[in-house]
Amino acid sequence: EMLPTVSKVCPRFTKAQIRSLLEFDKQNNSTLTALVEYISPFTDAGLPLPDWANKVYPEPLITLGTKSAKTNCAGSVDQIRYLEGELFQEILVLMQSKANNTLSPDRRMYYYSAHDYTIMA
Repeated sequence: EMLPTVSKVCPRFTKAQIRSLLEFDKQNNSTLTALVEYISPFTDAGLPLPDWANKVYPEPLITLGTKSAKTNCAGSVDQIRYLEGELFQEILVLMQSKANNTLSPDRRMYYYSAHDYTIMA
């Protein structure tokens, strides 16, 4: 299942994500997961892939995997808005608190480290 495991997930993001994932499944016949599970034992153990696997690996498997990752996080404009909106809101609150001298604890700088999934879009 490709749904996020974050405890505070925006319900609107979840709905948009489910719509994107359902559309992805419809377009790709939901065979990606079964295919990856079937091929993985051959690739993880360093064994050569059977001849039939050349028809699906590396392509179209890599393309499907990339599309799947994009669909999960940034498959629609709504998903991008909801995903980025939470961080943007937090930054705004911190900046306003700093400007009003109400930031607690009072810090000069905040650092964020994350993946920007909107780049995939």
